[in-house]
Amino acid sequence: MSKTKRCRCALRGTRQTCGSAAGGCTTPCIDVCANPICADPTSLSLMAPVIYDQLGLNLCSPVTLEGLADFPTATSASIQIIDVVFGEGTEISPLNGRPNCYEVSLANLTVTFAIRLFDCCGRYLTTLTATAIYLPPDTADNYDEETNPDLVQFDLFAPYGISYAGGDVTTPLLNYIGFSSTNNDLVQGLNVLAYAKLLSLDLADATATIGLTIYVASVYYAQYQFGSISKPDIPKISPIAEDDSLCQDFVEGDLLNLAIKPLELGIPHCDECLKRECGSHGSCCSQVVPIADDSATGQAPGGDEG
Repeated sequence: MSKTKRCRCALRGTRQTCGSAAGGCTTPCIDVCANPICADPTSLSLMAPVIYDQLGLNLCSPVTLEGLADFPTATSASIQIIDVVFGEGTEISPLNGRPNCYEVSLANLTVTFAIRLFDCCGRYLTTLTATAIYLPPDTADNYDEETNPDLVQFDLFAPYGISYAGGDVTTPLLNYIGFSSTNNDLVQGLNVLAYAKLLSLDLADATATIGLTIYVASVYYAQYQFGSISKPDIPKISPIAEDDSLCQDFVEGDLLNLAIKPLELGIPHCDECLKRECGSHGSCCSQVVPIADDSATGQAPGGDEG
């Protein structure tokens, strides 16, 4: 099996050609640690969380809303889930003879909702907090064999394993991704997402019927390479300035946008050889833009298009 040639800068300050004649590459011998490459790459490397397997289920339960009677003009509402706490009966277990899968048992989910109330004109009134138990014990008032049972079990494909709370391998982690500062992070392993729908709202009884969708997914970080067209064109806001000055010219000018090119680190552009020490071979990013030009154009030093 033939080996692919890699770029090597044999001599300082010279160009080195590598690869085959048809698909080779020619790159200048420059040190990107001293002279970053300008402009946009044609491909980028990305480390992304990848879902390897996921399952979802729907549940439904009546929920009491404390304080709802204090807002008799409320005619509509929106709902958001803030937190889900997994109670007794929720377990993650390895399966004998099936090392790539785990059995997940869900039970006693304490769900915290934020419910925003609006009047008939769409004006915001208040936000109420409500808590309900989904998948409760079969003795609970809101237990229903068909819409809110006491337990759900399923198998999930998790070939790279699961995470553990505090590194204790006796405590498997089922991570909920929510909207609190304590739960809005994704982890490798098993993650839970939940969405709610307000099915009905009874002002007289101060109750709501809330549908709940739960997704459980096995997630792992993986590296991918994808094509790049260019950097995004970001819309700019312009505050009102009263005087004609350098600051006003800058505020009314273009947005700052750095243009150092990330390395592609591989064929066909062979950027991996650019970290070598070599002569003072210039690059577009080595140019220094005068301060006066910066204020007039809104361009950062070293940000010339290459």
